[in-house]
Amino acid sequence: MHAESASCPERGMPKILLLGGPSGSGKSTFSSQYLTARNWLHLEIDRWPEMDGIDHYGIRAEWNRFLEQNDPIPLHEVLRQRAIGHAGLVLSLPSPVVFDSQHTAILQNDDSAVIAYRVNVFFITTCPRCGDETKR
Repeated sequence: MHAESASCPERGMPKILLLGGPSGSGKSTFSSQYLTARNWLHLEIDRWPEMDGIDHYGIRAEWNRFLEQNDPIPLHEVLRQRAIGHAGLVLSLPSPVVFDSQHTAILQNDDSAVIAYRVNVFFITTCPRCGDETKR
């Protein structure tokens, strides 16, 4: 493993965090208070019954492609674009969203995001652009 090379397109890019867990566990509070104070952009996906946060933020096609076709790259790209100028971007997810082992494996292998669900945190270690492994 190596540090991101100077030619790696992911170098210096903001981090992405998908934050899930049970209702009332503090996902939104952690995101809106702790992370935003550290220059993270917070997208509150858990907006029910007011609206669906995925639709509100205009990422339905990318989200569905990840969930239905196991392709995280379009979601990764749109979230990274929105995160420019921030240290990172966090999606606080509604409690019914639970990633299965296939989605978790895809995210772990494709550097699309960091997933935190309850106490399980998965750090993504491969750049989707150049394939370089990085230790973060």
